[in-house]
Amino acid sequence: MKSLKSDMWLQLSMLRRKPIAMFRNICLRFITFFLIFVFVTQSSTLWADTVSVPVHLSYPFLRQLLILTVFDKPANTAQILVDSAGCSKIILSEPRLSGHGNSLRLVAKANATIGIESGNGCLTMMEWDGEVEVLARPVLLTGSSPVVGFEVKDSNLYNQQGERLVSGIVIDYFKKCVHSVLSHFQIDFGPSLDELKALLPVVLPSHSTAKVKKVVDSLHLAGVRAGSDNLTVELNMEVEALSPTSRVAEPLLTTEEMQRWEKQWESWDAFLTFIVKWMAEATELAPLRATLLEILLDSRYEFRNALAGDTPYETDPVRQLFVRSWKRLVPVLQEISVTLPGQELLAIVAFLTAGDALQALEHLGLEITTDGLRRLARLTGERSEFNPLRYVDDVDPEMRRLFGFDPLEEEKKDLEPLKLNFFMIRPAFAATSHQQSWVRLDKWVPTRAELDQYLPLVRNLLDHNANFLLKNVNISSQAALIYQKLVLAAAWQESCWRQYIMKNGKVVPLHSDSGDVGLMQINEHVWRGFYSIHKLQWDIVYNARAGSEILLKYLVDYALPKGEHKQGNVHYLARAGYSAYNGGPSQISRYRNPKASENHRKIDSAFWKKYMAVRDGRENSIAECLFGTAVAKPSKAADHDKKVLEKKTQAPKPSSPPKSTKSAGLKQESWILAQNPKHFTLQIAAFGSEQASKEFIHKQPQPERFAYYRLKSKDKALYAVIYGIFSKRSDADKTATSRFGEGKPWVRDFKSIQEIIKKQ
Repeated sequence: MKSLKSDMWLQLSMLRRKPIAMFRNICLRFITFFLIFVFVTQSSTLWADTVSVPVHLSYPFLRQLLILTVFDKPANTAQILVDSAGCSKIILSEPRLSGHGNSLRLVAKANATIGIESGNGCLTMMEWDGEVEVLARPVLLTGSSPVVGFEVKDSNLYNQQGERLVSGIVIDYFKKCVHSVLSHFQIDFGPSLDELKALLPVVLPSHSTAKVKKVVDSLHLAGVRAGSDNLTVELNMEVEALSPTSRVAEPLLTTEEMQRWEKQWESWDAFLTFIVKWMAEATELAPLRATLLEILLDSRYEFRNALAGDTPYETDPVRQLFVRSWKRLVPVLQEISVTLPGQELLAIVAFLTAGDALQALEHLGLEITTDGLRRLARLTGERSEFNPLRYVDDVDPEMRRLFGFDPLEEEKKDLEPLKLNFFMIRPAFAATSHQQSWVRLDKWVPTRAELDQYLPLVRNLLDHNANFLLKNVNISSQAALIYQKLVLAAAWQESCWRQYIMKNGKVVPLHSDSGDVGLMQINEHVWRGFYSIHKLQWDIVYNARAGSEILLKYLVDYALPKGEHKQGNVHYLARAGYSAYNGGPSQISRYRNPKASENHRKIDSAFWKKYMAVRDGRENSIAECLFGTAVAKPSKAADHDKKVLEKKTQAPKPSSPPKSTKSAGLKQESWILAQNPKHFTLQIAAFGSEQASKEFIHKQPQPERFAYYRLKSKDKALYAVIYGIFSKRSDADKTATSRFGEGKPWVRDFKSIQEIIKKQ
């Protein structure tokens, strides 16, 4: 037994010598980043003499630290006792951490073997499998460095049936062994505070270096406690009254100020792009990557809107972008972190709990300086020679791959050879080849007399791009037809089907003040890294392909998954796609948002009129947009597509009562109770307020075919909207499919609804 005890303490001494440098580096990245932003959060108003900042360390994060420092053997195991002969050993596995009152609770599976060396082998005296439970109180350790440790209070052993084992000599010995797992687990805050001292003056330049340094020098750990979800460390600081930086509305920037601001934004955008790519590389989950792309694009759209704005602002737009983007990144980081082991997880967790603090950063006069962003980027563990703030316009193939865009080389092979061969074939043959005739569109600014030649070529180009891209996605034929019309209508809305204009006697790309360019008005800032800026400007074929690809991305990755085709009209799918195209992915439902700005409502309304014209085969009305000429006849192709779409959406007309008048109001419970209980209806949606259900019905093309009723769900009042009356279930099913697209409504008999109404 003496020999076994000696070996045990040898193992414990080895635990104390775990790779401290690695451990400190991990904590440095996480805690430093967290403290920076929590520090700022707590200083958003007038400060007291002493400010206490809670630092929350989640149990999943602490578990990863345990795995890196203790459970670091294969399959996340810990060998807490192995004698020199290998005959006795205790191995723990599958650690789980949680809060238990005011203590940290560790539960792990245990396998124990006690034996003695015998000849050329071991003589096993005992084997045991079960679970261990260790309870430890978090404490602040005394010493020169601020360290959080864990004081073991109790432990228990359980057999495989979950029964607690009573005390005994062997059991007490085992318990002493497993105590080492938490009693030597420590979190050193010293390196993080040192890094914080160097960083705060950079991100808070509006306060004097001496004042900020005085605050940071007073930082100390004041307490630590275990909660149900995390371990909370209280960080105290002695401060003077630091007033938040006040800002007043300023006029629009001058040209010189705008140039400086754009440079500042470029640093921020390069930083955000670096972080988003870093996170996207850490996960293979398509929905998370789609959310990351949404955050990046929305930030860029906001910058575009700021460039085009004509209203004063109260705070630095770049600072606001910084705060809003980081708030949105936090939940994505949390999801990504649970899928990654080891160092990758810990690099990501460095950002997790910073989100809440970001809201108050701007109140202390935060400035988005290149030095501050560069320091923050380094917290990811990226190599020091890499410049995370490098802003370039080149196409980034890796970024396209991460966010689901096809390689551009494949697109070039499909289209460019047609242009190269154009001049080597007979003009008579070229006239019959619509693809090769696209070359004529190069730098073509059509006159009024040329419209009958120009418009069919542009339509052909847009149709070809839409059809080419549809080959690579799996959507319904109905959604595909809507997408084809969406491409035509969006190009009409954006540019009147123009790539070029005449300016000072020269042909130049159509270009807006905010950076939108060409046929599809693709923004150069928003789509930096995804497309060649030069080709977007000077190549109409490339511009058309890029815009069509973006529209399809919004349709497939955002509008369809969010059910925009289930909002009462399947064609709303096109409205959703354009709202995102105009305002960013987060604006996918802007067209139906009653709180949308007047300007956005006008934009969405104008697009809807154009889309309806295209749907009805009147896209040649584009001539009016260019020169105010008379409306041309519908194209045969458009007329054919219209018939196909109408055929797919054709449904038996449900019988309905006479159209209601405004004075009569919408149909409600009394009308429903009067219906034949054996007939059927379609339950479309349920809303949280009566007003919302009314607004939904009023927006429909035939509101007289709708009704609504009140019901209760978990003590909450809801207002369900129904559509039509059907004597046969088969007719109801057919209408559910054809009118409401891929998201079928609930086919119900009136009897079931009448019973609900009567019970209330």
